[in-house]
Amino acid sequence: MRFPFLHSRVLSSRRVARGAVALLVLAAAACATKKPIETLPVDKPRAGLGKRHQVLHMDPVRFVADPTGKVRVEEVDVSSEFAKAEKLYGEKAYAPALKIYEAIANETTNAANKLRALYNAGLCLEGLKRFAEAIDRYANVTHLAPKSLESRDADVRRIVSLKSLRRWRDAADAIETIVKRTDFEAADKIELSMWRGVAFIHLRDLDEATRILRRSLDKFDEHARYERLDKSVAAETLFWLG
Repeated sequence: MRFPFLHSRVLSSRRVARGAVALLVLAAAACATKKPIETLPVDKPRAGLGKRHQVLHMDPVRFVADPTGKVRVEEVDVSSEFAKAEKLYGEKAYAPALKIYEAIANETTNAANKLRALYNAGLCLEGLKRFAEAIDRYANVTHLAPKSLESRDADVRRIVSLKSLRRWRDAADAIETIVKRTDFEAADKIELSMWRGVAFIHLRDLDEATRILRRSLDKFDEHARYERLDKSVAAETLFWLG
């Protein structure tokens, strides 16, 4: 799996002679857009969550008071709510999409829907450049289901938000922690390690950055012998070492 959304802007001040191949690859990767997790009916958790035990598994409800003060219970159509939010997100209407995702996260009693809503709320907050709040939503996902696919993706998005806040030390520490996850493939860990090296470049620790980047390249060469890897990882590493 590749993480095109990890890439920072191409710096115009850098030499591009040795990095020409890398920049072409980066341009292609930049065309990829982050997408909210797909909507599924309440009784069909996303693949990966289906094996998890869920204590509560029921449609969420909303308590509504009429003008007389009488309270009635209304079922919330989660599928349609997710569809509305995803459409808004696709139109870059992040604020109204966020409102829907937050409402689902607060009201649902279904674990899978709560994770999806929290994760997608984080994406909306990124779109609104409210990165600190996005980090908080991603942290909630990891806290609620540390071994889920949503948690893995949330860990990566958290790094993106830390980068946007230029919190390079926190980004480097976060990467060092999440690469220990067992659900990342070798290629994923190599790329994440490479971005830890980039964080140290921004921290002006060039010795540590060079050490990490060269080790990433060595690991790429090692795994490339028996596993098909994306060559753009090696090209990017060479670019930063350039």
